Amino acid sequence: MTTAQETPDSERLSRLEVTVDYLVREVGDIKADLRQMRIESGKQNRALQEAIDRNRRELREAIDKNR
Repeated sequence: MTTAQETPDSERLSRLEVTVDYLVREVGDIKADLRQMRIESGKQNRALQEAIDRNRRELREAIDKNR
């Protein structure tokens, strides 16, 4: 049977610092990914809106020709 050894406070603090540093980097990476996704989504939305506007113009022109 093994006995539980207490971890010294300094070691526990060091582990916590490493964990916090890791989490800070992860959050930074996530925020960067979200920024990039917003940029890409904005570009896609603009392209879709331009296609919709183009289709509306073409449809109006086709309707006007048939009048």
